[in-house]
Amino acid sequence: MNTYLVHPNDTQLKSMDLHLYDNEHNKLNSFNDLNDLIESSESDNLIYLVPSSLVSSYKFVQNKELSYQINLANFIAEIDTFIVGKVSDNEYFFHNENGYVIDKSLFDSIYDSITSFNGSIFIVPEHCINFNEKNDVITQLGEKFIFSYTDGTGFSIYKNSLEDYLNILQNQKPDFSPDIFSEDSVLKDKFSRSNFFHDFTFTSFISHDLKSLPNLYKFRLSYEVIKNKFNFSFLQTSLIAVSILAIFFIPNYLIYKNNLDASLYVESTYSIFKSINQDIKRVVRPRQQIDEIIGSIPPVASKTITMPNLNFIEKLGTSYVKEVSINIKDSESKMVIQNMPQLQYEVIKKMSPRLDITIIDESVTVNNGLVNGALQLNYKND
Repeated sequence: MNTYLVHPNDTQLKSMDLHLYDNEHNKLNSFNDLNDLIESSESDNLIYLVPSSLVSSYKFVQNKELSYQINLANFIAEIDTFIVGKVSDNEYFFHNENGYVIDKSLFDSIYDSITSFNGSIFIVPEHCINFNEKNDVITQLGEKFIFSYTDGTGFSIYKNSLEDYLNILQNQKPDFSPDIFSEDSVLKDKFSRSNFFHDFTFTSFISHDLKSLPNLYKFRLSYEVIKNKFNFSFLQTSLIAVSILAIFFIPNYLIYKNNLDASLYVESTYSIFKSINQDIKRVVRPRQQIDEIIGSIPPVASKTITMPNLNFIEKLGTSYVKEVSINIKDSESKMVIQNMPQLQYEVIKKMSPRLDITIIDESVTVNNGLVNGALQLNYKND
């Protein structure tokens, strides 16, 4: 596992110190360009140190009983007089008992510059590199002086502004006596009683528990992030794109289809009711209205219909009857017989009058003592 460290040297984020810490061999090297981040693995870490002059930090204790949105509103209300420009032009973050504010466009440019990294990302205010809960700390890195205060806030300035800032600071904090990681003569003159240490190195900071640091990084779902994080092929990316489109399209289509079916049902129901009763203006309660229509229809005397005597079919022998069709309206029936013994056929034919059956058409053939063909019958129906 390796740890990449990106530390801009200016507020335009153009010049940067790029360090690569080999955790296995406990060795700090350097890398050439942010494009090298694409070579990282999922187990690697990236620390981007945002200049503290670009991140405003404040002491703020969140109320755990309130939602994040309410805490955010309270935080903005407290620092409103310090915000330059619109409130919506900034990104806001909380960590422990501190609140942080950074320009949104600046933050977006930082975010975009490191999206190719494949491992865990930490965007950290630079004053956290040498934070001490017990004492304020001043750390010099090149021409930059980084101030880290015990309350978690911090700031950074360049050498040409150091004395002016120190004068303001000492007026606000007359007893200010920080630990100093610098050999600068101005600091030695002003803080002769402070503890001075050798030049600061990043090794101790990188070995720190990164999860305990304020991390301004927020994961954003985008095509570039997905492509870099998961290394999808073109086909896989296409399938994901189609799936995402389907997620948004299918529910809308189902709603449209449901509304269309409902509209068709209403129109069809109205047409049916209109065909039954021309006085229908609209259908509100279909079941109740159809009951009312049925109730308004005058009763019609029904005619008793007598079904043909099915015993006749049994007499013929069901095994010889291939097909039977009944015309109730004309009291007629057609019967197809197959391979019936001739003697049985003659006996049953003579019995038909007793069963109120009249054979009106006999289209049969006799071959080798077997009868085949169709009979047209008339049955009694009063």
